Amino acid sequence: FHVQEKKLLQKEQQEIEDAERERRSKVVVTFDLVGRK
Repeated sequence: FHVQEKKLLQKEQQEIEDAERERRSKVVVTFDLVGRK
């Protein structure tokens, strides 16, 4: 493994995790709005 490739992989992993977290928080907000009606 080249160091450069490893850094790229870590960056990709981080972006995936961020996207997941964002998606999850959106779902939570949606549930929150539905629950209040």
